[in-house]
Amino acid sequence: MKTLRATVRFFLGKFKMSSRVPGRVCSSWICNLKTSCLARDSGKPCCLRAELREMKQLQEQMMENEIEVAHRINGLETRLVASESQNAELKQRLEESEKRCRDLEDTLRSASRVMHSIGVQSNDSHSDDPHDSTTIHQ
Repeated sequence: MKTLRATVRFFLGKFKMSSRVPGRVCSSWICNLKTSCLARDSGKPCCLRAELREMKQLQEQMMENEIEVAHRINGLETRLVASESQNAELKQRLEESEKRCRDLEDTLRSASRVMHSIGVQSNDSHSDDPHDSTTIHQ
C-alpha cells in the first residue's frame, strides 16, 4: 500500500510540476496518456504540440527568408557584374579619349612648330572672328 501511495504521489508531483509551471512544455508522457494538463484544462492545445507547430512555422519562415536573401544576393551579383562591365567599358572609353587628347596635343605642337618656322605666330589679342586666331608677320 505504501508503494502504491508513493507511486501515485510521484506521478501527481510530476504532473503538478509540469502542468502548473507557466511556459514549461508538457512532458511527453502526459500527452501520450491523454491526461489533462493546465493548457488543456484552459481549452488551449497541448503546450508541446503548440511549440512543435511554432517551430515548424519558424523553420518555414527561415526557409522563405533564406530564399529571399538568395534572390537578393543573385540580383546584387547581377548588378555588380553589369556595373563592372560598364566600368570596364567606361575605363576603355576614357583611355581612348586620353589617347586622342594626347594625339591632338602632339598635332597642335607640330602645327605650332610648323607655323613658327614659316613665320605665323599666335595672336595674343582677341579678334572679332573666333576662328581666326593667327596673324601673319612679314
